[in-house]
Amino acid sequence: MDGIFFRDDAETIPLSHFRFRDKERFIYEYDFGDFWQHVVRVEKRLPFKPKKTYPVCISGSQSSPLEDCGGPEALMTLRQRHSIWDLHEYIEDIREEGEVSDEINDALHSYLSFLKTWLFDRDAINRRLQLYAAGDKRWREEDELP
Repeated sequence: MDGIFFRDDAETIPLSHFRFRDKERFIYEYDFGDFWQHVVRVEKRLPFKPKKTYPVCISGSQSSPLEDCGGPEALMTLRQRHSIWDLHEYIEDIREEGEVSDEINDALHSYLSFLKTWLFDRDAINRRLQLYAAGDKRWREEDELP
């Protein structure tokens, strides 16, 4: 935003051509339709190691939102729909009834799927990045998502 214009296709320019400095930040927009923006900060530029696979994730928090969930506003709506109080009510209903109805089972399944969006698994991310770096199309498979 407000800066670089590209003579070439912006999607083909490697990040190394930008010559970012340590602690410099930039905005990466993932899905133009859903308006997912990520602030990326270059922590430190390290010497290249030829035997290492790049790119590599060194840290993070929370997993990525579900693909095509509708963008940040839709994700916030989803979070509101799956409050901790709802989970408490589901558990209380199970205690009172002694069994799980289809309705509660479906609600719990939806809730647990939502909770997976909070998990961050650096190892799983790096396994996918290795597939990506090797040109292996399996890096896009949904069941491989961290």
